Amino acid sequence: MDKTIQIAGLAFSDFFEIISDKIQKTVSAEIERNLIGVTPQRYLSAEQLCTEFSITKPTIHQWRKQGIITAKKLGGRIYYSWQEVEAAMINLDEYGERK
Repeated sequence: MDKTIQIAGLAFSDFFEIISDKIQKTVSAEIERNLIGVTPQRYLSAEQLCTEFSITKPTIHQWRKQGIITAKKLGGRIYYSWQEVEAAMINLDEYGERK
């Protein structure tokens, strides 16, 4: 069986446009399908974290040492995940460890 495609009366540019459009729609649909439920991470500096959550820098340092939160280094600065800190504070409140 010969696996060739013959297209009569269709210019190459039209064929290319049809194929490109189909590929773009397929890729876009796949990207959307994979991103459903994914929320972007928000990172804060220690100063922003102190202001946002009304905690002190020693508290942040203590939580890092205890493994309650983790830090990410970027460009020589340390950042904390807003979602991770929020979850840690909820857990601490539930167990009565935060005053």
